[in-house]
Amino acid sequence: MFFNKPVKKSFKVYVFFQVFIATAVIILINRQVSQYFLRSQLTQQIEANLVQDAVGCGHLMNDKEAFLICAFNQSGPTDITRSLIQTYVFCSASPSSTSLTSAVCEKLTETEEPVKTNHPNGRIGIVGKGNDQWYVARKNDNIPSNYLLAPASATLEMVVNVRGLRDRNLIYTLPFILLSIALLTFYLTQLLLKPVQSIKKTLTVLEPQHLDRATELNSPFYEFDDFLKIFDELRQRLQKSFTKARRFASDASHELRTPLTILRGHAEEMITELPMGSGTQIRMRVIADQVDHLIDISAKLLLLSQADANSIKLQLETLDLSQLVWNWAQDARSFDERIEIKHSIEPSLCCQGDRLLLLQVIHNFYTNAINYNIDKGWLRITLRKHDDHLLLCFENPSEMIPADFSSRAFDRFYRGPDALAKGINGYGLGLSLCQEIAKVHGGSIAIDATHNRVGITLCLPISA
Repeated sequence: MFFNKPVKKSFKVYVFFQVFIATAVIILINRQVSQYFLRSQLTQQIEANLVQDAVGCGHLMNDKEAFLICAFNQSGPTDITRSLIQTYVFCSASPSSTSLTSAVCEKLTETEEPVKTNHPNGRIGIVGKGNDQWYVARKNDNIPSNYLLAPASATLEMVVNVRGLRDRNLIYTLPFILLSIALLTFYLTQLLLKPVQSIKKTLTVLEPQHLDRATELNSPFYEFDDFLKIFDELRQRLQKSFTKARRFASDASHELRTPLTILRGHAEEMITELPMGSGTQIRMRVIADQVDHLIDISAKLLLLSQADANSIKLQLETLDLSQLVWNWAQDARSFDERIEIKHSIEPSLCCQGDRLLLLQVIHNFYTNAINYNIDKGWLRITLRKHDDHLLLCFENPSEMIPADFSSRAFDRFYRGPDALAKGINGYGLGLSLCQEIAKVHGGSIAIDATHNRVGITLCLPISA
């Protein structure tokens, strides 16, 4: 059943999704890592600014406005942590908020935990626990009246604010990010498959007739060298096998012709010597007919082996195909009066071809059309010009045409399923031979079959 067949995956689609997912995961991991380091970097910047402000502007703590101006002047234009200056609390001899700063200042000597800083003239510590932690910055002169305080929770608030801004902007940047990932993935997929496509393009032109030619495969990368070496070794083994098979078919067909010809000659002599109408003479006639079939088969096999070896020698001449087909159609009317033969032949259509081989094609087309016709059927022969080609079509009605007929008709020794039941002579080599003849003439053969009609068309290039 169709639904039971395994559906193969597309390697290109597979690679695309793998690279797309991998790229997305890398971006996600990078996002998480940057989030982790963002808090650490902001914390370090806030701590450094706090110590810097305590050392550089500590003498202005009694004047908050002057202190803020001094602190802003010390910051760089891109320092986003400077917005935390508004959260500073001063712990000095004259605190502005005695209830808060006095309590904090009392804790300095009890619970301060030092924080590492690179400032040579100041230090910083942390007091408090949990969510009630404060940074405490001062100079190294140990004067208790100069302390600068800032809530440690400000770092977390800033990180949350920065993340919020980034996430809000993600709505606008996400389509661009996804499009960039898709384009990058598509590019990488094409880049990965480019050497494979190059090799595929070269391999598709390799045919059995050309196996003796060394393949011009240039590996774009050294990783493919071993693959190409294995393929070339396989090509050489196949070429040797095909050569042996062709030689055997050619030699066997050639060697059989002489004894079969001798056998047919003796059979003909015995037929003339035996009593007319006797049973022995009839059996000898059957033997002679079968010998004729064997001679015909060996001749066709010899021609097919020559076609496989690309060694068919054509006797080319300019043929008036219109006249050739018209003469055949006229002669065919007397072959079998039970079949109505119709024809539509455009005049003066010429081609370069081998007369005997093209006559053999026409004969095979006609024989198939007669053998597989219906009772009191018809045969339509059409020859016309189409663009720069000639189309010769034999069309006839038929019965019970198999669904796979079009795909198997050119297989050697293939015959219709009802050939034996109808007693149709033949060995399934005719259409295969016609196909090879068409190829050496630069043409082709096409079959158009329905459940009750068959059309076989020979396409040949036009000669001036």
